[in-house]
Amino acid sequence: MPHGTIRAATLPAIIRLISERYCVNDNKALKMFYESHIGACYADDESGLYGQSALYVFSLFCEEIDTSSTNSDMEVASSTPSGVWTSGFNGFPKEFADFLYELEFNNTIEKLPENKPVYKRLITEPLTRLYQGLAPTALSVSDTLITKPSKCVSTMYNDMRFSRATPLKRYMYIRFREPFNEKDVLGLYFDMGCEYYSYGIRIYKQTASGIERIRSFIMDGDANKQVYIRELANMKSMGMSIIGEKFAKDRFPDIENNLLKDFLNSKNFHIGQDFPISDIVFNGALLHDISNAFIRLKGLYTLLKYSLYGI
Repeated sequence: MPHGTIRAATLPAIIRLISERYCVNDNKALKMFYESHIGACYADDESGLYGQSALYVFSLFCEEIDTSSTNSDMEVASSTPSGVWTSGFNGFPKEFADFLYELEFNNTIEKLPENKPVYKRLITEPLTRLYQGLAPTALSVSDTLITKPSKCVSTMYNDMRFSRATPLKRYMYIRFREPFNEKDVLGLYFDMGCEYYSYGIRIYKQTASGIERIRSFIMDGDANKQVYIRELANMKSMGMSIIGEKFAKDRFPDIENNLLKDFLNSKNFHIGQDFPISDIVFNGALLHDISNAFIRLKGLYTLLKYSLYGI
């Protein structure tokens, strides 16, 4: 097969991966690629790189970009997403944690008229502003995420079928989820209660078959393994972890990388980190931290999306 035909088949996938990883449009991604050393090798018939998979070429490109301290395009991946400081979110009121704690004792139907306006002021209103600040960042990670407020932001009310005596939630969340399946629904999340908060990547309604699709993709060639190893290492450098139940016995003894082995041996998982309630929650730094984390997790998110849905 002519070399140009092979490139025509793989180049669009490479450019799409670069565009999603570094939050740039296709033209910028193409320029970044062909100005790189890996792009030059890809264009050189004698290098043989044109015959490798799109994921393998993409992984080499990421290694070059991410380890080059002089490459100005690194700023694209590490910059603060646009709109972070313009949503009106200035933190949660300091009283919110005590209010949630006290709901353990006064969360009754009789107290609802008194508790409802306080809940709205301390939780619903700032949570909505936080959502408004995060939505553009979520879409920059995956433009197929559902961002309709009613689908993303927790309401104040518990499900009365199960919590008739305690009408108000003692926690809050923001969830940006993919629209593709009823099960194995990939998404970005933020959760918070009266003591801790957390954010990262979740797969809602996980199934064994969905997790097996991810494993199968990883095990289908060294290039796939290396790309996952790179993004899992990036996750770890952020202080995040693979959280979930593991198999009692190692099912992948031949995998040398401990992070990848841990990931493959997960029965179920989410990617995240728990933080104690601190001053960050009470100012705009919370929005900044979550947004930057979502951006840095974009590479791993893109891999999981491709592994689960093939897109």
